[in-house]
Amino acid sequence: MDESAPSPLVTAIVPACDAEAWIGETLRSVAAQSWRDLEILIVDDGSTDGTAAIAEEFCEVEPRARLIRQANGGVAAARNRGLAEARGEWIAPIDSDDLWHPTRIEKMVGAALAAPERPGFVYAWCRTIDGEGRVTGSAPQWAANGRAINRLHYANPVGNGSGLLIDAAAARAAGGYDESLRAEGAWGCEDWLLQMEIAALRPIACVPEYLIGYRVRPDAMSSDGERTHRSWAAAKRRFEARHGRTRCAGGRRHPAMRWFLLAEYRAHRGGWRSVPALIARALRADPARVSLWIAGRSARWARRVAAPGRERAEGPRFEDCPTVGAIGGERHAIGWIERAMERFEARRMRVLERRDGEGAAVRV
Repeated sequence: MDESAPSPLVTAIVPACDAEAWIGETLRSVAAQSWRDLEILIVDDGSTDGTAAIAEEFCEVEPRARLIRQANGGVAAARNRGLAEARGEWIAPIDSDDLWHPTRIEKMVGAALAAPERPGFVYAWCRTIDGEGRVTGSAPQWAANGRAINRLHYANPVGNGSGLLIDAAAARAAGGYDESLRAEGAWGCEDWLLQMEIAALRPIACVPEYLIGYRVRPDAMSSDGERTHRSWAAAKRRFEARHGRTRCAGGRRHPAMRWFLLAEYRAHRGGWRSVPALIARALRADPARVSLWIAGRSARWARRVAAPGRERAEGPRFEDCPTVGAIGGERHAIGWIERAMERFEARRMRVLERRDGEGAAVRV
């Protein structure tokens, strides 16, 4: 990055609704960024608990922060309100319970400015964390750079709403986050849909480091498997409708993951009757990939039964972790099966990278 060039302003957008248990830690994580040219917009989306009071106290001591209050409209509406009021050239959304590594914005701005063509967004990898901020796992190391619509459609390497640095102009040109999904009772995949819309027009970039702490908790929006599946299906329909009903290369295989995850969600909740049909549907869409998932899930289940104590092992806190490499304490590591899955996915992603370079798409 050219140190003599003007430093772009980045706007962090923090949508929050009834988030008093987590938002203080999240805001401290944002304020601790090494990138100083930062605006922090907290959008209180109709909270009924102490969220607004915590945000107000934060704004009193943090001059870069501002609290915006609105009636409850959902996370997409809250993010769009922040986008409308943002002064920054780049937008950095973060959910109200997630965490950032202190160098997150600095490294992502550096990647954006160093890219051969201005990216629509930059992303980094995430580690999952529990309610106490301890690491429970690490997302796949998928690095997609340049034109990447096929890879985004196949695997969603971003994986969460807190890992992006978005060109504000690109976000606005794409129409922001789609608020209509909530009206269908299908909210949750607004961030994936915006990524797809931007990537359909612009290249992207990746910082291959674990800079995001993505909190996984039972009451989180993403834990509702039925709604998540509806949201993905609705987002997919919208993307195809807006782009002449084209499907990206590899798109036939992408639904396999969604059908498998829905089957797994129902199985965990005792809804076994529909599980065989869902697994069969997933296998028809992508037999090789789904077979590996079944083997991996079975091995994890066997390991939990054989050594239940390992399940309770605590990982390190997110802020204490290095930003590269595996760490101790990650749950359910399976050795050879995970390595086989990684090699399989790496081959698939290389094929899709070639298709991205060719500008390939498949007509539905």
